[in-house]
Amino acid sequence: MLIKRGGIYRKTTEVKYKKQFKQLGFEVVEENKVEDVEESSIDELGYRELQSLAQEHDITANQKKDDLISELKKVL
Repeated sequence: MLIKRGGIYRKTTEVKYKKQFKQLGFEVVEENKVEDVEESSIDELGYRELQSLAQEHDITANQKKDDLISELKKVL
């Protein structure tokens, strides 16, 4: 499940907490809408989140953070 709050996207596997995420002000975004991540928000993602997003786009995930960001910006 992909959630969004304040322009920052977070991926979580805690689907059972969907209601609590909404109560905390998160917008629940479907997995197939990962392409909607804005370039400016990619810079704000953590390393693990970047790795997860890279794997979804068939990009090698064990790169440096800056390299992951530049590769993701090419495909998004």
